[in-house]
Amino acid sequence: MRTLITDTSAIYALVDADDVHHAEAVAFVKEHGQELTLTVTDLTLFEAITLVKSRLGQNVASRVLKTIRTSQRYGLIRLSEQEIAETWLIFEQFADKDWSPFDCACLAAARTQAPWTSQGRGCRSAGRGDLGAGRARCDVCGLR
Repeated sequence: MRTLITDTSAIYALVDADDVHHAEAVAFVKEHGQELTLTVTDLTLFEAITLVKSRLGQNVASRVLKTIRTSQRYGLIRLSEQEIAETWLIFEQFADKDWSPFDCACLAAARTQAPWTSQGRGCRSAGRGDLGAGRARCDVCGLR
């Protein structure tokens, strides 16, 4: 079983058929079948559901929330205090990037838990090739 930390843009791309990355996201999930778990941090879940609600409405947001919370396709993790501290370090370290604290939280979780997937970004955009000691190859950019 492969696990990927999944950010809001990847979740949104799966949900909105009009999103520019929708076909790519759906194809990726279909290609990896049941061997793939999309892991969502607690902070990403808040951000993703807020985005879905603001763009697609309450009913769609409620269905997405239920799916993420009950489907075996998704895993939910609560960031540790260490990961939250790492989030703010990343946010400060990469101040020249256009990253939200949510993006930084995904990267912090990826460094300790699993590779990170973000439609069109991945760990390469973080300016570092490794995801932490002993981490697997990133499925998005192929770096370790």
